[in-house]
Amino acid sequence: ITLYHHLDGAYQMYNAQLLDESAWQKFAYEVPLWLQIPFVRDWYETDRSRLSPAFQKFIDETLKNEQIPTRLPAFGREAPKREDKSAT
Repeated sequence: ITLYHHLDGAYQMYNAQLLDESAWQKFAYEVPLWLQIPFVRDWYETDRSRLSPAFQKFIDETLKNEQIPTRLPAFGREAPKREDKSAT
């Protein structure tokens, strides 16, 4: 799915410090939302090897640790803030 290749590229840019935190959070917020669509989840589970190992790990950790958003943020607006769970 092209969307996930796009998100994988954004993740790689973020990790290389070529994409700032605010921009990355808008992308990251969408990951669990899209994966709630059954055919997208099926695609991820059967064809995940097309994504980078680092992004696969990010997706798996996100799904394990995050609440599922109920809507996408409006384009050009801030994504809702997440609590820092690493501080606990």
